Amino acid sequence: MLLPALLLAAAPCFEFEARTPGWKQVPVPAHAPHLAAPPSLSQFRSDERFTFVEHETGLYANGQATGGATDFELVLPSGTKAVTVVFGQSLRGAKVDVTSFGMTLVHEKRVGGDRLSFAWGPSGVSRVWVRVHQHLREPPVLMEKRVEREVFASELGLSAKWLAPGTLSFFQPDDTPVRLCEAPAQALRVSDTALPGP
Repeated sequence: MLLPALLLAAAPCFEFEARTPGWKQVPVPAHAPHLAAPPSLSQFRSDERFTFVEHETGLYANGQATGGATDFELVLPSGTKAVTVVFGQSLRGAKVDVTSFGMTLVHEKRVGGDRLSFAWGPSGVSRVWVRVHQHLREPPVLMEKRVEREVFASELGLSAKWLAPGTLSFFQPDDTPVRLCEAPAQALRVSDTALPGP
C-alpha cells in the first residue's frame, strides 16, 4: 500500500494508519530521504544497505578439544560485521578467545552466561575461531549462531514488489498506527525470521 505523497510532504513525521498487521511499504519523499519507522520494527529502504540478522539454530556442534580448551570454527557470509554465539549451557566464567587469521577479536574474556557477542570494523572477516578454555568444566556445545551483516534488499531473494526504488518497507506488528519520521541517524534492521512475503 503506497501512501499519497501529499501526506508525506506535510510534516517531518506522520502516522501510517493502516489497521492490519503485516509488511507495509511507503514512498520515501525527497525532503525526508531517511524516512524510518520506530527502531523496534523490522524495516529497510530499497536503495540502501541495512543490517540483516541471520539465525542458525540447532547446531549441536561439539567443537575440537585441544588441551583444556574447545575450538569452534565459524564460516561467515560476506558483509558480516557482528556475531553472537549461544551455547547449550552457561560457560560459568570460562575464558573465551576469538581470532580471525591472526587478528584478535576477543581476548580471554570471562563469560558467565550462555552467550557471547562480538563485532569488528570493516575488515572483511569471513571466518573466526572461538576458543573456550573450560578447565574442569563440561565441554561446551554450540547451539546457535546469529550473524549480522550489511545487505541490499535485492540480495535477499525478495519479490519485485519489495524492491521498488525509493521506498521504505516496514513490519507493522498490530493495528496501532505507526509513526514514520525523518531519522538520518537510525540504523535499519531486518531479521531472517521476519522477511516480507510475496
